[in-house]
Amino acid sequence: MRIALVVLVLGCGGGEFPSPVFDPKQNWGGNLAVHEGRVYTTTINESCGGIDPGFDHAVWSVSAAAEDGRAGPANRDEQLIFCGANHQLFGFGMTVADGRVFWSGDGDDGVGAIYAAPIEGGERELMGSFNTGTAANAGLATDGEHVYAATFDEILRVPLAGGGPETVFEQITFEAGWFDVIDGAVFANTWGGGSTPTEVMKMNLDGSARVVLDVLPDLQPAQFCDDAEALYFTRSDSVVRVPKDGTESTVFAFGLATPRGCAVLDGDVYTSLGGIEADTLKQIVRLRPGNVVEVVAEVEGTVVFLIEIADRVLHYAGLGAFGRLEL
Repeated sequence: MRIALVVLVLGCGGGEFPSPVFDPKQNWGGNLAVHEGRVYTTTINESCGGIDPGFDHAVWSVSAAAEDGRAGPANRDEQLIFCGANHQLFGFGMTVADGRVFWSGDGDDGVGAIYAAPIEGGERELMGSFNTGTAANAGLATDGEHVYAATFDEILRVPLAGGGPETVFEQITFEAGWFDVIDGAVFANTWGGGSTPTEVMKMNLDGSARVVLDVLPDLQPAQFCDDAEALYFTRSDSVVRVPKDGTESTVFAFGLATPRGCAVLDGDVYTSLGGIEADTLKQIVRLRPGNVVEVVAEVEGTVVFLIEIADRVLHYAGLGAFGRLEL
């Protein structure tokens, strides 16, 4: 492990509150994807025609240009994609490809699985099941030919054209914190904590030629994002920068209050701050080199789990809220 500290320089900035797109009491927060002008997410406690009215879970898309969900469905151009029981949509991660939206969660038999549904709405399709009973928890990704998903124990991929799942990586102590498909390779990290270090790994799309870029102590990452040169890991109180070529890692920012989501734009890292406790301040901040921290917005009453930036608009999904912020 090689981590060098940078100098602390505090900064602050202003910003308007992002507007929630859905009723803030309904959003799950673990699923978010932005694709071709549409934003995809998951809501809970719905009555949308599922097997348990009032407690259904649903996959939706809305226009990425929607400003305020409280103004009515016409403003956000919402599309119900799938409505089901709560266990059918639990998990973290969502991606869109080939005219379908993909997510992962528990199957009806309790085994984690990858599912898909047409973006215009319809029945869900079982793409493939995991080899373990652990619910998917580490995101989804696509390379244009396959969809990838992970549990605590393995990374799988399934051909978009159909076919059985293929094991990309499997290890009983893997415990994936997050993974992604970037520039023709799979990047992933184990879940560290205490005396267990976190391994940052890179491998080919089929799982071959796996290398460890770095070993980080007590990282317990929440999510990572990337630019052309490096990965950025959010952790309990800091963001760590790990170069993709395996050179020296650095602490990009520190002294933060529970950073979670992560996205990079123009050399700056955007993340969400604030714990699940009701009395903690929830913010979206911009982190700049030198540990400059600028508050971009305060998000009232929600924990933001995921952040994605598309066309210079930051989209966020949290426990109870879902919205956008122009950068």
